[in-house]
This record gives sequence, structure tokens and C-alpha cells, in this order.
Amino acid sequence: MTKIPGFVYFILGIIISAYSKYIEEKTKADFLTIFFYIGIFFIFIGIVKMIFAPSKTKKNFKHKKNYGHIMLCPRCKTKNYNYSRFCHICSYRLK
Repeated sequence: MTKIPGFVYFILGIIISAYSKYIEEKTKADFLTIFFYIGIFFIFIGIVKMIFAPSKTKKNFKHKKNYGHIMLCPRCKTKNYNYSRFCHICSYRLK
């Protein structure tokens, strides 16, 4: 299962907080303040996750060497395994 990135928590927190304040002012309902604080908590989690997230850059990256596991048939130019004695398409002798 993938981890939820910090910016998603941050954006959700802003949306929840703003919407709960908007509805609270429009309807004069005091019970919606809990959603405002839940939104603030989400914003806090998002900021913390963005600060402590590991960097995406790879360090000490080594390229894989190509050892020639595939050889081409000289007649039909088809890829064959390096241990093949004959081409699997045109049956030309490779070794």
C-alpha cells in the first residue's frame, strides 16, 4: 500500500478548515468547530510529513552493464539468446 504524501494532508486540511468555517459562519452552528481543528491537525501532519520526507534523489547509482545476453541472427536480424545454436525464426546456424 502506498503512503499518502504530505501535500495531500496539507491540502485536505486547508479544505476541511475553510469549509467548516464557511458553514459555521453561514449557519451559526458551533458544533462545526471540531472540524476546523481537525483540518488544522491535517495541515500540521502535512507540514511534518513534507519536512521529514526522504529525498527522492538516488545516491551512488550504478548502471547495469550489458553482458550481451542477446545476439542477432545475421540473416533475418532476429534477436536470439546467446546460447542458441540456431535462429528460432529462420533456422540459420548461429554457432
